[in-house]
Amino acid sequence: MKTKLLLLLALIATPGAAQLVINAVSPPIGPFTLAQGGCLTQPVTATGATVTMMSVTVSPRTFPGNGITWQGYVSAADTVTVKVCSSISQQVQASIYDINVLTGMATGGTGATGPTGAQGIAGPTGATGATGAQGIPGPTGATGAAAAGAAVVFARSIGIQTANTYFIPTMGTQNFNTTEAAVQIPFPEAATISNLFITFTSPGFGAGASGVFTARKNGSSQTLTCTVTGSALGPDTCSDITHSFSVAQGDLLDYQLVLSGTSIATPVLIAVTSK
Repeated sequence: MKTKLLLLLALIATPGAAQLVINAVSPPIGPFTLAQGGCLTQPVTATGATVTMMSVTVSPRTFPGNGITWQGYVSAADTVTVKVCSSISQQVQASIYDINVLTGMATGGTGATGPTGAQGIAGPTGATGATGAQGIPGPTGATGAAAAGAAVVFARSIGIQTANTYFIPTMGTQNFNTTEAAVQIPFPEAATISNLFITFTSPGFGAGASGVFTARKNGSSQTLTCTVTGSALGPDTCSDITHSFSVAQGDLLDYQLVLSGTSIATPVLIAVTSK
């Protein structure tokens, strides 16, 4: 049976572009017992979700147990199904699950209209019987410049990690990787990358853990970087809105994470502006 939930439509905006996210919260799922390789599914109402929306993230608020995996997908209009599976026979702990559905990208705004040209001077009045000459029309004002559009590029990764250097792709969903070449993605166009935002959702990055996130181009670190200090509850965030770097079409991009301490299994959302 579907359970009605309180839904929040979140708008994450940057100049000229916006990313829409549908958020939902499941009821407590569990406790329940699963056999080895067994799964349990729970439909959740997510008003506005459609089956064409493929980017769905699910994260438990309480760790359900070792060997447990979870995922979500839009199974029907206005419905996200949460799927919990176990690699071993065990009892799965009860947990509420946070659900995020990315819906798409809005377009940039229209540039301002240029000013109107000045009125031309009227010609003098002629003698009686003759009409004076028509004044010369004034010049047309220049057209205003169009507003520059911008795109928001998102990435998501998750995993329990110990102190090490990891690499994360700039788009899509993939776990941390210690091999940079495995996550590098060619950028589709020439652009300027800026406005780095890192967010670890609830629970946090991990008490005592810290991580330095740095944008990478063709295997070299760029000036766009920030440091996250972990906590047990989260959310834990950092940002760099000062630095930027340019990329050419086909440049290989990724993020580097230098981790100190041990992080916990919580999703990290990474966003930058491309324009």
